[in-house]
Amino acid sequence: MISSTGTANSNSIYALLAQQGVNGAAKNSDATITPADNSTATSGTNSANKVTTYDFTHMTPNDMKGVASNLYASGKINSTQLLQLQLMAVPVAKVGPNGTPVPLSDAERASFMSQPFDYLKGIQGIIDNLKETGYASDPKSGYQNWQNTLAELKQMQGTTSSVDIAA
Repeated sequence: MISSTGTANSNSIYALLAQQGVNGAAKNSDATITPADNSTATSGTNSANKVTTYDFTHMTPNDMKGVASNLYASGKINSTQLLQLQLMAVPVAKVGPNGTPVPLSDAERASFMSQPFDYLKGIQGIIDNLKETGYASDPKSGYQNWQNTLAELKQMQGTTSSVDIAA
């Protein structure tokens, strides 16, 4: 697959991540957040409190779009990091006959957008690849952005993302 974000070398980031087994196999619409230990999850119209936390090890690209936009709006990440987070888990094309890129269908794109992805492992894999290939010291490689993004996500991992108080 062809990645929507690249590194200084010719390797596809998506291919690298797929090779490392980063993309999750399970589909779960609530993959972004997990109930905190002291929370009560709501079901249907039942009244209860629900505290949810960030889980970047099992988040869909759809959910990451919102989180990344909020991080950008709050000044915690720059526009490059915003795009990296929003695009890293979804390829822009698949490999067709004779190695030619073929755009994803709407159904294929929707499938990728709802598939849980381990952003912490994925970003760490990109950082490791940049080090191993000698591009970490190249300012054009995005190495520093990836490091800063990983640090921000690690700091947020497990913290409260929302509290839903039903009356």
